[in-house]
Amino acid sequence: MPEVRQARVSDHRTIVGCVRKWWSDSRPPDQARELSLLLPKLYLQFFSSTSLVVEDSGGIRAFLVGFYSADNATESTRSRPNMVSKTERSH
Repeated sequence: MPEVRQARVSDHRTIVGCVRKWWSDSRPPDQARELSLLLPKLYLQFFSSTSLVVEDSGGIRAFLVGFYSADNATESTRSRPNMVSKTERSH
Protein backbone atom coordinates (compact mmCIF):
# COMPACT_ATOMS: atom_id res chain seq x y z
CA MET A 1 0.00 0.00 0.00
CA PRO A 2 1.48 3.40 -0.93
CA GLU A 3 2.45 5.71 1.91
CA VAL A 4 2.09 9.50 1.77
CA ARG A 5 4.81 11.27 3.71
CA GLN A 6 6.54 14.61 3.99
CA ALA A 7 9.30 15.07 1.43
CA ARG A 8 12.92 15.13 2.59
CA VAL A 9 16.01 16.77 1.11
CA SER A 10 17.42 13.26 0.65
CA ASP A 11 14.56 12.56 -1.82
CA HIS A 12 15.87 15.13 -4.29
CA ARG A 13 18.12 12.86 -6.36
CA THR A 14 15.39 10.21 -6.64
CA ILE A 15 12.72 12.75 -7.56
CA VAL A 16 14.93 14.30 -10.26
CA GLY A 17 15.55 10.80 -11.62
CA CYS A 18 11.80 10.16 -11.65
CA VAL A 19 11.15 13.40 -13.54
CA ARG A 20 13.71 12.48 -16.18
CA LYS A 21 12.36 8.93 -16.51
CA TRP A 22 8.67 9.86 -16.52
CA TRP A 23 9.05 12.69 -19.02
CA SER A 24 11.44 10.82 -21.33
CA ASP A 25 8.46 8.75 -22.51
CA SER A 26 7.02 11.80 -24.26
CA ARG A 27 10.07 14.02 -24.80
CA PRO A 28 13.65 13.70 -26.00
CA PRO A 29 16.15 13.05 -23.15
CA ASP A 30 17.53 16.61 -23.28
CA GLN A 31 14.05 18.09 -22.77
CA ALA A 32 13.33 15.65 -19.92
CA ARG A 33 16.60 16.76 -18.30
CA GLU A 34 15.62 20.42 -18.69
CA LEU A 35 12.30 19.71 -16.94
CA SER A 36 14.15 18.12 -14.03
CA LEU A 37 16.09 21.38 -13.60
CA LEU A 38 12.79 23.05 -12.62
CA LEU A 39 13.09 21.26 -9.28
CA PRO A 40 16.23 22.59 -7.59
CA LYS A 41 17.36 20.98 -4.34
CA LEU A 42 16.68 24.20 -2.47
CA TYR A 43 12.92 23.62 -2.90
CA LEU A 44 13.21 20.59 -0.65
CA GLN A 45 15.65 22.37 1.66
CA PHE A 46 13.20 25.19 2.35
CA PHE A 47 9.76 23.78 1.49
CA SER A 48 9.87 20.14 2.61
CA SER A 49 7.22 20.79 5.26
CA THR A 50 4.71 21.64 2.50
CA SER A 51 5.88 18.97 0.06
CA LEU A 52 4.70 15.36 -0.16
CA VAL A 53 5.93 12.06 -1.56
CA VAL A 54 3.87 8.95 -2.31
CA GLU A 55 6.06 5.89 -1.91
CA ASP A 56 5.65 2.12 -1.92
CA SER A 57 8.02 -0.83 -1.97
CA GLY A 58 8.89 0.03 -5.59
CA GLY A 59 9.98 3.57 -4.74
CA ILE A 60 8.55 7.04 -5.24
CA ARG A 61 5.29 6.92 -7.20
CA ALA A 62 4.23 10.58 -7.01
CA PHE A 63 5.28 13.84 -5.45
CA LEU A 64 4.07 17.35 -4.83
CA VAL A 65 6.41 20.24 -4.11
CA GLY A 66 4.44 23.13 -2.64
CA PHE A 67 5.04 26.36 -0.80
CA TYR A 68 3.11 29.18 0.78
CA SER A 69 2.88 32.44 -1.13
CA ALA A 70 4.88 35.17 0.57
CA ASP A 71 3.54 37.86 -1.76
CA ASN A 72 -0.19 37.20 -1.67
CA ALA A 73 -1.79 37.01 1.76
CA THR A 74 -4.99 35.51 0.34
CA GLU A 75 -2.97 32.51 -0.84
CA SER A 76 -0.73 32.12 2.19
CA THR A 77 -3.12 29.78 3.99
CA ARG A 78 -2.80 27.01 1.42
CA SER A 79 0.05 25.28 -0.29
CA ARG A 80 0.58 26.17 -3.94
CA PRO A 81 1.85 23.29 -6.06
CA ASN A 82 5.01 23.98 -8.00
CA MET A 83 5.55 20.60 -9.56
CA VAL A 84 3.37 17.52 -9.40
CA SER A 85 4.11 14.23 -11.08
CA LYS A 86 3.18 10.59 -10.80
CA THR A 87 4.13 7.25 -12.28
CA GLU A 88 2.12 5.23 -14.71
CA ARG A 89 -0.10 2.52 -13.26
CA SER A 90 1.36 -0.93 -12.83
CA HIS A 91 -0.41 -3.69 -14.76
